[in-house]
Amino acid sequence: MAFVYLILFVGTLLLIYEKDKTLLVPPTIVAVTWTLFPGIASVGVLDIYPFSFKTHLIIILSFASFMLGYYLKFPKIRILNKKEIARDNRKEIAHDNNSLKFEAGYVNYTLLILVNLLISFWLLSHLAASISIIQSKGYHALRAVYQETFSSSTIVNIIYGWFAKPFVIASTAIVVYDILYRKQRKQIILLICVIMNVLFDTFLFAARATLVKFLVYLFLAFLFCKRRMFTVKQIILVLFITILGMMIISYVTSERSKGVSNLSSTVNTFSIYYFAPFGLLNYYVVNPGFSNLGFANLLFGKNTFGFAFNIFASVLYVLFNLNYIGSDYINNQVIQQFVYIGPHLRVNAECTAAYIFMRDFSYLGIVIGFAGMAVFCKSIRNRFIQNPTIRNGAIYIIVLYVVFRLVSNYDFLSPATFFSIIFVLISTKQFFKVKTRE
Repeated sequence: MAFVYLILFVGTLLLIYEKDKTLLVPPTIVAVTWTLFPGIASVGVLDIYPFSFKTHLIIILSFASFMLGYYLKFPKIRILNKKEIARDNRKEIAHDNNSLKFEAGYVNYTLLILVNLLISFWLLSHLAASISIIQSKGYHALRAVYQETFSSSTIVNIIYGWFAKPFVIASTAIVVYDILYRKQRKQIILLICVIMNVLFDTFLFAARATLVKFLVYLFLAFLFCKRRMFTVKQIILVLFITILGMMIISYVTSERSKGVSNLSSTVNTFSIYYFAPFGLLNYYVVNPGFSNLGFANLLFGKNTFGFAFNIFASVLYVLFNLNYIGSDYINNQVIQQFVYIGPHLRVNAECTAAYIFMRDFSYLGIVIGFAGMAVFCKSIRNRFIQNPTIRNGAIYIIVLYVVFRLVSNYDFLSPATFFSIIFVLISTKQFFKVKTRE
């Protein structure tokens, strides 16, 4: 099967280049993560057990659904007035000539900086307890009790996970895109605030996810959102932040895996996050009784639209003290349990988006979920290409990351990613226009 995945990968890249004249588009991300990664996993990396034919079918169906959703053309039903037609024609001509002028749009840097500083002070107040645990017992011990160390209140944890952290993520998407295209003093201030909050999150929770997301956002902005040639200073800044971030990730990884070299632990961690999810998917497919895959346990859209359903479930919990029955909670009954996907490899949580979509509508859920993500992503990219403002660039980066993460999970299951987009919209909306004298 590894050869089949390799053929799919090469053939898809040729198709993408034929269609888009570039490989820096969302389907390339899916080609890498849903053909190369499962191909590598299927040859036994990390001693992962061989996949069943059914698992291979699900992987290829997921991949094909995204590609069809992205490239299948749907008829446009739209009524335009004369001004809109003229405007669209001008945009099309500008795009064809590759001469779109970058217009930043409005960015409320004062709001972004102030809120990030408030979050910094909040996280700083919890840092002493985490440092104490790290010094006495190490990172592994902190990872085991990080939730209780931060707060025993569910509501406080929701506030951080759904609002404070997404605001930092929204700020990250805005600043990594803007800093590559403009030069302003406020950008540096916000970048420092964001980096502080990312590092606080890393050392408060002994976690790497937020730091990895920061680096991936920077990578996506640098490659997939490129609108002009970068200066030497900008390239050096990107390299410096990337190298520093990788050093911190390597350090945290090695501290959480005492006795293993930095390089070995980092490589193993990468493999577990991006190859092992297919092994976990295989376990769920082969053991439907354990994974609740089947018609009797279908959630009928609660996963696909989890960002909305789980907000509603949380409101019921907060206002009426009703038991929380969000789809993330339902899934966690399965995915939080560790299972063996190899003789010596035990994993949990990273189950791929294919499992999440299958819990909704079985195989049809895969088609709906992946094709829907493709259509959504294409619409965001088109909006960015036509009007590459800071707002559109930041949202495009967030959505690209969601596409990249489909190999591990479905980020729109949680309201956090949804709120990140909302915060981008709020931070780039000028609510009060200042009148100037002519």
